[in-house]
Amino acid sequence: MTRRRVRFVTLDEQTTKLLAGHFTIRSIFPTFTTFIGAAETFMLIGHLHQTNTTLPAAIEAALQHLRETDYTNIAPGKYPIDAERMFAIVQDPVTQDWATGRPEFHARHIDVQYLLAGEEVLGFLPANQRLRPSDDFLAERDIAFVEPQANETRIVLTPGMYAVFFPGELHRPCRSLEAPMQIKKVVIKILNK
Repeated sequence: MTRRRVRFVTLDEQTTKLLAGHFTIRSIFPTFTTFIGAAETFMLIGHLHQTNTTLPAAIEAALQHLRETDYTNIAPGKYPIDAERMFAIVQDPVTQDWATGRPEFHARHIDVQYLLAGEEVLGFLPANQRLRPSDDFLAERDIAFVEPQANETRIVLTPGMYAVFFPGELHRPCRSLEAPMQIKKVVIKILNK
């Protein structure tokens, strides 16, 4: 079994130096290394007001779009940003108990999950190519679900925070911290050819 090291990166000046020159995704970010299937995985967590970071261009473009666009009163739905290369999905779900959800992953898109209102717990695990989906909709909708995994890391998002999940990384969105609550979030999907 390959042992993986996971680094959670908050985006401040100290960690920006760690990120610079270390990773991005193949065609969108050709000068960085892809970590899917590698021994080390990064997952990004930050707050939208943090602008002193060096990020891959597509992720920075998504964050800048969120800074410039007020989604507060926008109805749930899908909204184009850059044709099909980048689009926003506005959601207003009710969070659910941890035990009711299953981890998911995508093959073609990077997720930038941004919380507008409420409180959301997200699960995270690095990509694992040996993991087989229990429900596979990758061809039609670029999403697959797996059974709950041991040792999922739980991340709490509050308004203004975001988390970035790269293709293959497991994440379990829309979980409640204490009790179910209505949240509003925007998921920016970035195509990773």
